[in-house]
This record gives sequence, C-alpha cells and structure tokens, in this order.
Amino acid sequence: SAWVDGLYSYSVDGNITQTVNIKGGEGQMYESEVGNIKLKSGNFQNPDKRGLTLTGKEEYNLEILHVFRNNTSHGVVSDDGKKITMMNGNIMEWMNEEAKNKLKDEQDPVDNPLNNYNPLPEQMGKILWISGLSGIGKTTTARYLQEEEGFVNYEGDCFLMGFNPYVGASAKGASHFGTRPLAGISKERKDICGLTIQKGYMQVLNGNPVDPKIWEDFYKLLCEDIL
Repeated sequence: SAWVDGLYSYSVDGNITQTVNIKGGEGQMYESEVGNIKLKSGNFQNPDKRGLTLTGKEEYNLEILHVFRNNTSHGVVSDDGKKITMMNGNIMEWMNEEAKNKLKDEQDPVDNPLNNYNPLPEQMGKILWISGLSGIGKTTTARYLQEEEGFVNYEGDCFLMGFNPYVGASAKGASHFGTRPLAGISKERKDICGLTIQKGYMQVLNGNPVDPKIWEDFYKLLCEDIL
C-alpha cells in the first residue's frame, strides 16, 4: 500500500478530533466498528477538489470506503506515506511514539474530567438544555450563562466526540471546542456515539428517518454523565 500502517491523528482545521488506526487496506475511526473503513490505492477523480488544491496534485491516489454508511471519499497520500490530505481538507498524519505519548499526556480522565467548578452536591440546580441550528447563538448563550449566572457549561457535542465537556472551565486543548480528549472511554459509549453519528445525525442530514432507539440510547448515556 502507498500509506504507512499505524495510528494516525485526524485533524479538522488544525485541531486533532480523533485517531484512525490503519493496517493494510483496512482502518477504524471512532475506535468503534461503526468507524470501519477500507482503503484502496489508484487514480481517482472527485468533484470536491479541495484536497487537490492543498496538495497541488491533479488526481486523488486514495479511495476510502466508509463501510457502515456505504459511501466513499478520496484523499492524497504523501510521497512518504505518512500524511493523507482528505478531499474536504481534513488531515490524517501518522503518529510516531513521541506523538502518541504526547497525545496521551494531553488527555483528561473520562470518569472525572478536569474542571475548575466547585462541586455543590447538596444544592440541586436548574438544567437548561440549549439546542438549535448552527449559528443561532447556542455557544454564546451558554457562555453568558456560565460567566454571568454561574451555570456549569456542559457541551453535549463534546460527549459525542469524546472530549472534556466542560468548555471554558478546563485545561486548554486542541479540539474544536478548546478542550482535551478523554481517556478511558468505554466500548459501550464508543459504539453508541458512533451509531449516533452514522445512523443518527448523518441520516438527518441526508433527509432520512432515524430509528428512535438511536436517540434513546445516546441521550440516556449523556444524561447519566451530566447527572
């Protein structure tokens, strides 16, 4: 194969959001079976040219089949086989031992994510659930409630993606949310969150119906973590 086997970081806008384990023509994202992928070398064209623009290439030399959702994407493997530039501009980079150890050092424990809140278990507070479309001010509203009203700011998307959910109250990390990845996430949570992404949100974006059990399993876990 044109790529080097091993663990890769997966970066979006320069921030590591997950890792991808690749061996031969197969790989796994999300550390779950729903993230299984198959890789194939060759010469490929795709209407999305962002990856070609970033690398200066005229053709993609990698095709990735996302097994669970049965669709393909393309990328450019670097000459040394250690960097894959995806067609959407996201980057996968092979990690040596130093990079792996650095990633481990920059993780927070899942059973007690680091934060600077003062626990008050004897005081039952109110829970405000903020949801809505992108760009309507959810993050701004949550930050205001956190800074001005003393609310705990718990980011649900962080739970889904495996990051420390205490945005603005934990150690700075490279994720899109500004927090660090969590270590020790259970297989059950990985599988349920992976299914929620693939069989939940991806189906919604494509205008397809979603099995209610997908949402029930996910939100049950999320609420248990919050409470």
